[in-house]
Amino acid sequence: MELDELKQTWSQMETQMNRSLELNARQFKEYRLDKTRSRLNKSLGNPIIDLVGGIIVAGFLGQFVSQNISDIRFLIPGLILSAFNLALIIASSWQIATIGGLNLSLPVAQLQERVALVRSVRVRVVYWILMASPLIWMPMVIVAAKGLAGVDLYRICSPAYIASNVAFGFGFLALCLWVSKRFKDQLQKNAILRLFSESISGRNLNLACATLGEIRQFQSEFEQG
Repeated sequence: MELDELKQTWSQMETQMNRSLELNARQFKEYRLDKTRSRLNKSLGNPIIDLVGGIIVAGFLGQFVSQNISDIRFLIPGLILSAFNLALIIASSWQIATIGGLNLSLPVAQLQERVALVRSVRVRVVYWILMASPLIWMPMVIVAAKGLAGVDLYRICSPAYIASNVAFGFGFLALCLWVSKRFKDQLQKNAILRLFSESISGRNLNLACATLGEIRQFQSEFEQG
């Protein structure tokens, strides 16, 4: 066999090998993207439950506000809870729309950014609920007592007690915001908070993020190789 024939044979073998590698890389990507879609679909369970619950609560609050629209003592707590509940409905709807409408044909880097954004929003929503819970606790008790049991809490609790609870709620929220800003770097590196954030975002969403990371790393190594 002459040298030119050897070169031609080697070139053909190299071309076939490259095609085989590209096919394997494409099949790996498609398989992992299918896994990602399955995990993203499973991650929709929590926001769907939150959305349904929010709609039910919105119906109750809407009726409560309409029945007490002339009484500012109950109107204000009802409106506060309605605004808070509306924010949760919007957050849940956005998560469902973003995940459900995710186009897996986009570049992996963009997919990774969008999934990470959904995860970040989900974690932030829970953190805001926890921080604001002392603030909305008193309006929630006032509305629940009046709307469900017909009890006027203003006649049972003194104005000072109600005012002190509201003041504590504002103070707690302000303290949390100050701590999160003052110790931002330390909090981001805290292992316990990181584990808590992962548990909030959910196993399926975390796995989807990890899978996209694997695809991106594989593509980078394949292109470099």
